[in-house]
Amino acid sequence: MYFTDVSVYNSMIDVVFKVHFDMSPVKTRKQNSRKLPSIVWGPTCCSNDKISGDVIYLPELFVGDWLKIHDTGAYSISVASHFNGFPLPNVHAFIRKEDVIFLTEKVDHPLPKEKFVFGDSIEGLLTGLTLPSRYITNYF
Repeated sequence: MYFTDVSVYNSMIDVVFKVHFDMSPVKTRKQNSRKLPSIVWGPTCCSNDKISGDVIYLPELFVGDWLKIHDTGAYSISVASHFNGFPLPNVHAFIRKEDVIFLTEKVDHPLPKEKFVFGDSIEGLLTGLTLPSRYITNYF
């Protein structure tokens, strides 16, 4: 059993509607760790706050490890709430380099390049992130 600081009430509401999200660790501390049957829960005391749905298989994780929740999409954070006083999660979007170039150079109102961290892998990118994060969403 794993507990996260993301909840069906603050960003994973789609789970209530039986939407399944694949989850994987960003990296593990034990190389070649075998996968174990796991359930991922949110931080509330609510019995509905099970964000993994059914049993999933994950390697052994430790406090502070990052869990990537794949393809959460537009309706995850937009319908989030501060249920039980829990804060909304910080979001780090991982996008392709060509999309960053488009967003910083080719649109009418370009975004500043310092808003992006560049790298070849998620593990490499984590070293450049300075904000505390509670989940990762990707838009590939």
